[in-house]
Amino acid sequence: MTTPADLLLTAAAAMGGAMGTEFWKPALQSFASFRRRRRGDGAEGEAETLARLDSLEQVVAAAEPDQRPVMISAVQPQVREILASCVDDEPDALQELIDVLKARGVEAPAVPAVNQDVKNNFVLGNQNIAGRDNNFGGAR
Repeated sequence: MTTPADLLLTAAAAMGGAMGTEFWKPALQSFASFRRRRRGDGAEGEAETLARLDSLEQVVAAAEPDQRPVMISAVQPQVREILASCVDDEPDALQELIDVLKARGVEAPAVPAVNQDVKNNFVLGNQNIAGRDNNFGGAR
């Protein structure tokens, strides 16, 4: 089962992934029409919300192509906040937004799996534990 938090992360990743690409305008239009359906046409704060998303997109678009993933990660918490304010943690609404974005060709970028495998770790000498042994202030 997918939780509302997972759906919110997916929707925000899709919106963030569209920033700085040719998919941004269709994604923003899809979000605007989705918001109007949920809140009514001309609802309070619509212009500010869309302007805020557009300003975040301009930040991402201004970054060098190799720095865009970092910028997208930096703006995603704000995108999540905006989306959360529009859907009120309703899984059906979040899924509807994801489906609307997918219909426009906007999908969340795949996150590569990170696997760490440490084998035969052998340590000689002093073993410092971060946060415990690395206290540089005061007398020990």
